[in-house]
Amino acid sequence: MKFKQLLDELIRVSQKTKTDFALSMNMTSSGLSKMLSGKNIPVYKERYLFSRQAADFFAASIFRPDCYLELQSTFPVIYNFASKYELEGFLTLAIEYTLDEKYLGGSNEFQDRSDKGTAYLGQQTLLNMSCIIISDHLRSDPETKLEFFSYSGMFNQSYRKLLHRIRLARPEKPWNVVLNHILAPSEDDLQPDQQQDVDYLSLLVKAEQYFDLKLWTTHVRPKQAFLFLKGKFLLTFSVQLDGLPILFHIQSKTYLSLFMNSLMKRELTLVSYNRADAISLLEANPEIRTKIANIKIDTAYNCIPPGYLAEKEDLEVSGFSGPNKDVILQFFHNALTQTPLFVGSIEMMNSLYTSGTVLIPLYGPVHFSASKVHAFLTRFAGYMKVRAQNPVKAVNTDLSGIAIFVAEDVTVLYITDLAFQREKFHCLRTEDVRGLLEKQFANNPLIDVPVDIWKDYLDELASRKDYISGLF
Repeated sequence: MKFKQLLDELIRVSQKTKTDFALSMNMTSSGLSKMLSGKNIPVYKERYLFSRQAADFFAASIFRPDCYLELQSTFPVIYNFASKYELEGFLTLAIEYTLDEKYLGGSNEFQDRSDKGTAYLGQQTLLNMSCIIISDHLRSDPETKLEFFSYSGMFNQSYRKLLHRIRLARPEKPWNVVLNHILAPSEDDLQPDQQQDVDYLSLLVKAEQYFDLKLWTTHVRPKQAFLFLKGKFLLTFSVQLDGLPILFHIQSKTYLSLFMNSLMKRELTLVSYNRADAISLLEANPEIRTKIANIKIDTAYNCIPPGYLAEKEDLEVSGFSGPNKDVILQFFHNALTQTPLFVGSIEMMNSLYTSGTVLIPLYGPVHFSASKVHAFLTRFAGYMKVRAQNPVKAVNTDLSGIAIFVAEDVTVLYITDLAFQREKFHCLRTEDVRGLLEKQFANNPLIDVPVDIWKDYLDELASRKDYISGLF
């Protein structure tokens, strides 16, 4: 993030002129021009006073409800400011940060100071600096792939409350970012949060809209929470004896290299796979196909439309082939007929009927024309008769974009993007996510869906679709 770029953007967003800004800072227009060109920036000792005065000028014009949205092009990681005071504090630190980067580029003295690291005290300062530092690196070179590593299991409630406020700018396409998130045994990340209303399953789904999320497990719990950008910075999150949060920002190349080496020496196990990863895994270990085909699923929650009812002919029409096809179809058949608790969200059922699209893991979407989708869904009635002792359940939930398959030892969180083109399989120990799943669906009663209700439901959807079509 460059000093000139930041000031230019703040002048634009505030809808003020450079002359207005110069006068507020007791400068001439030519003096401001020299400053923006880098020839006459504030001296180091005056940087805070300058930053505070500039932030006061911009905050007075920018602050309004949801004004953070106007700053997301500069700060893709930001939060909703509750007051003008919060915005002023954020902009003060942001301007000061860009000045420090300017000093860093021009003096060995400041390079030495940077190598020693910087500490930030207090909840608000920690929130501000986390957003500023991460945003800077996300925007600096969007074409370069950034590889992050994180661990948050040691976050106390003060950290969780702060980070819950963060908002990410929705990108037109996912950022060129890989986030490797580490989970430790009995990971706090996967336990129901009694203090905060955090929907961790929805966070996993939303993460795929922004970056490539990979989960790793380890038997050795890290000693503190951290966010590490390979080769760039390390943020560590701690708490002082008096309970005050403290953030350390480390940029020393030597220390970053040592940290990376120590991280790689940990016994990390990857538990996340995209489509290409999963296919490669099955090709290298064909015995896994047999395990998938025969696995006993205890519970299936469906908040996306997996192609349970698809048949070989449907896949062949879509051009799907290969050894994994039969495995997926057998898995679907077993899930439909043998899973004791089979749940589908009402939103998923409605969207399935209107879109006529189902998803085949490892392959992609299968589309049915409007004239065929009703007949396709009618196939479900036959399976419902087989499941008479364990009726299919419906649930009204906001959760979407995910299917959850719970077996005795492992639970698979299957996540897709809105276009059904990117998919991710997170394979976690069932004992680690059981509490999370129980909380997720505790306040959403499950409704039995017998055969007659299913047929009436399809007839009602058909009549609605015919009515809407007739309007046009």
